[in-house]
Amino acid sequence: MKSIFKITLTVASMAFGGLAIAGEYRGELLSISARFDDPNPEIQYEARRSLELLVAEATAPEVERGQAKVNGDLLYCLRNRKVSREAKKYLLRQLALVGSSQAVGPLNKLFLSDDPLLSENARKALESIEGSKAGAALRRAFGKLDESGKKDLLRSMAKRSDSLSVAFVGKQMEGDNASLAVEAAVALGRAGGDQALQLLTGAYQDGVSGELASAVERSLLECGNLDTSLLQSLFEGGSTVSIRRAALSRLIGRGSEASGPSLEAALADEDANARAIGIRAALTSGDAEARDLIVERSTEMPDEDLAIVLSGLDNIDPAVAERIAIRAFDRGNEILMGLALEELGRSGSALSVDLLLSAYGKKEKALRTKAASSIAQLNSDEMDRRLVSMLESGDADKAATALELLAYRAVPGAKDLIIGLVAGDDPDMAKAALRTLTSIGSESDLERLLALSEQKEGEPRRLILAVIKRLAPIVGSDSLQARVEAL
Repeated sequence: MKSIFKITLTVASMAFGGLAIAGEYRGELLSISARFDDPNPEIQYEARRSLELLVAEATAPEVERGQAKVNGDLLYCLRNRKVSREAKKYLLRQLALVGSSQAVGPLNKLFLSDDPLLSENARKALESIEGSKAGAALRRAFGKLDESGKKDLLRSMAKRSDSLSVAFVGKQMEGDNASLAVEAAVALGRAGGDQALQLLTGAYQDGVSGELASAVERSLLECGNLDTSLLQSLFEGGSTVSIRRAALSRLIGRGSEASGPSLEAALADEDANARAIGIRAALTSGDAEARDLIVERSTEMPDEDLAIVLSGLDNIDPAVAERIAIRAFDRGNEILMGLALEELGRSGSALSVDLLLSAYGKKEKALRTKAASSIAQLNSDEMDRRLVSMLESGDADKAATALELLAYRAVPGAKDLIIGLVAGDDPDMAKAALRTLTSIGSESDLERLLALSEQKEGEPRRLILAVIKRLAPIVGSDSLQARVEAL
């Protein structure tokens, strides 16, 4: 009798001890959960931080059975009707981080509940929990969901990436629901790995069509480890321009024997989109031979293809890019001329000086604007020398053009020449020089103009003082501004 009583007492003690262990964090979790109901956002933030810290400390490596204990108490709080939905949302997010198989059953009930907030967070927690139990729960739930829920679930199973989940997602590509089939294909691309690649390849080779074909193709490219023959198939028969371009780019970047013929085929295609794919893929690849082929063919390309070349010369040697741009400008097509001028600002040298100055002299406003921008950017001392020469030439038209361009380009020594024109006897040149100083003048220039104004009378003096008064509040010191105000 004593023996039986002793055994019963021992069992009761063990059960009581288990409850005590299970409730180790319960009181603190309930206290933290209550703070989520406070309207003060600072208290809510402190509650989130406290919850994160408690769970992190409870699951530290040195804590014995910490994960099991905190899982049990998190689940207790989730069942507690006094705990708000907002608090339960954050409790579920912690289970997504530390949840174990013991949480799967309760989480599955919440996942299938009518509460959209808790359902979504429960699904995300199940998605993160390792082991076959969580995966099986998600797969069983699939048939109980509406279409939107099924799509979410496919994404969750793809994130799990275990063999059974990936296989389940792949199976949905075979169903009658086209929207779900597309979602399954997209999910497999996100999952990646050999199994997903095999399933996607099988679907592609079976001849899927429409939106599903595009989804399968995109996901194949996301998987990455495609063999050359499959890349060639995607390039030759891809359902969209972006897929074909991506496939060709992979072929070229891989440096395979297939890249040369594929690029040749693209450039020879009657479809302008196909040629554009080849040009862009070659210019952005790391394959020098592919880029060289584009450079070689650029001399005989139609204008629409050459425009694409001009838009993608960043990876081409600047000297080569400059020659392409100059030839393109000489074709006389206004679109090509504009693109060529933009490129010359980046890659141009002394060879481009005459062309840019000539383009600035044209009547077309768009070309003048682009020429001025490129003149400002051109990395060539020859442009500086030419503008100075134009100022000193005695030719009124050349000097006026140079003055306009000096508003865009800082040329060493040019300020002395501009001030000299202001001091000169030609009123038109003086006005043009003052207009330029309005854009580029500094405090030292204003000091020189002040001294010059004392030597002038009438209209010349009035124009100089007008520029000084306009610029002083912008570039002048306090003392200079005071002197100007006293004029």
